[in-house]
Amino acid sequence: MADLVLMRRPSCARVIAEPDIRNTPSIAAFLTAGFRFSAEIDLLDKRAALMVRDRSLRHLL
Repeated sequence: MADLVLMRRPSCARVIAEPDIRNTPSIAAFLTAGFRFSAEIDLLDKRAALMVRDRSLRHLL
């Protein structure tokens, strides 16, 4: 999905996601897909891992 967003929206600099910090399979999948862990954040209903996929690093994947 991140590839599609970056391909179709040239002005988009990054794609972010915020899976629950306890959801290690999801975090592992984001890391495999080229996202990087940026921070832990508190949201209304969960503690989340802020995952970021930057356009500038897309060519490395």
